[in-house]
Amino acid sequence: MIITFHADVCMPESMRVPIHTGRLRYGHHAREESQKDRFGSFKLPEQINFDEARLIEAEYDSDAEACVKQVWRQPLDDRRDIVLVVKPGGFVKTVWINLRTDSHNTLRRENYFR
Repeated sequence: MIITFHADVCMPESMRVPIHTGRLRYGHHAREESQKDRFGSFKLPEQINFDEARLIEAEYDSDAEACVKQVWRQPLDDRRDIVLVVKPGGFVKTVWINLRTDSHNTLRRENYFR
């Protein structure tokens, strides 16, 4: 069973540990999204800057007893943040841009573990 946590709802300390440090690997979809994002194209970072990044979401597979996905948000430039969906081993499934002014007032808390 997959349990999804969100930083603004409930994020256990055990989920806050990065599932990957070091160089990231980007799939076709992530590379494509970096070129056609609605807020403009952007360069994909080589790794997550954990000094500036914020963990937004984590998925835990209770059958495997492991975190299987993390969503990290980090600054890209002075007005945009990059959001990276990271799997174990550093595979980035997808990416997108959020404006720094985006406060996500539409968060659906009922979708996350409490």
